[in-house]
Amino acid sequence: MHRNPGLDWTATAYDEDFRKPVAQVSFTELKPTLDQLAKKAGGTDAALADPCSPGLSPLSPDGKRLAIGVKWPDQMSGSAVHGVGWVNLDDSSFEDLTQAASASDYAAEEVLDQNPGFAADGSFWFVRGDEYQRADAAGKVTKHEVSGACYEDAELDGWYQAVEDLAVPCAAPVHPSGGLVVRKINDGLSLEPVGKRYDSLGALPDGGHYSKDRPPATVVTPQGTNGPTMCSPVTWLSETELLCESAGFFTLKFPADLIADAAHPASDSPYPYPQVPVAAEVAPPSDREILTRAVSADRTALYILAGGDTRGGPGKVYRADLTQPGKPAEIGPLPPGAQEADSVTLRMGPLTVPAQSVS
Repeated sequence: MHRNPGLDWTATAYDEDFRKPVAQVSFTELKPTLDQLAKKAGGTDAALADPCSPGLSPLSPDGKRLAIGVKWPDQMSGSAVHGVGWVNLDDSSFEDLTQAASASDYAAEEVLDQNPGFAADGSFWFVRGDEYQRADAAGKVTKHEVSGACYEDAELDGWYQAVEDLAVPCAAPVHPSGGLVVRKINDGLSLEPVGKRYDSLGALPDGGHYSKDRPPATVVTPQGTNGPTMCSPVTWLSETELLCESAGFFTLKFPADLIADAAHPASDSPYPYPQVPVAAEVAPPSDREILTRAVSADRTALYILAGGDTRGGPGKVYRADLTQPGKPAEIGPLPPGAQEADSVTLRMGPLTVPAQSVS
């Protein structure tokens, strides 16, 4: 996917070699359909979540529903408020979750819903006020708690993800166990337990990293051959192996007991922080700008979209083997439009957005 200058974006699905586009959809193409649906439901206009952003997806995993945000006319003040729902792509019907909650025979209740999207299990999530909500396929809404992990990044309109029945208020990589997330901090990496629960965003601790009320975290220092090194976490490759991005790409190997303790810490890790060694170099530093990267679903390959080189050469797509790390192999040229885009996001998996009409 790439975002064009402004608010427009285009998503293109390619074959495995990135040589042939097999499907494409753009916000410009979807916008008239979404606006028609919003007006049929009594709204003014509708918008999709930015598919280039991390966190929840605007498209359900089965490709049959599309999460949208709707602006509704406020009959009392004339101003617009936010609503959420999803479009069933097989018949273009709209499941309206906000208007249903706002309905009243006597005194209208103002409901502010925003930030909708689908989790990996197909459940629909959104934020109502400062509380996270989840809706099943029938439209039944239930309130859910928020994790204290990465609470410093929590915002009403910020990125979040779902770990079973819990909202995690950031897009940091979740450990395969579901017990913790890992995020970059100044001193290295912070392993933060997911299980500490709060009622709402407003109930999260105040005061930043040094707040006495914050959940304890385990901080570690990535250690390379020449001393401490920086790591921006990409994803977990296994229970103990983390893929990192810095000047290049490499993996860290965590002791299993450290991971187990980090999921249920009694207190913060001692200083100096435990060191976690670099296990393997996946891709060396490059003189090309790294536009985006993604790991295959089976965790065996890293795909890298890189810009042009310092000699004016074109951008290229590379594949790095994660099972036997070595020099990344060139797959082909950069997809059209990617080099000039405001931002580019690569996601591995099928793109299923059937063309629909509004009756």
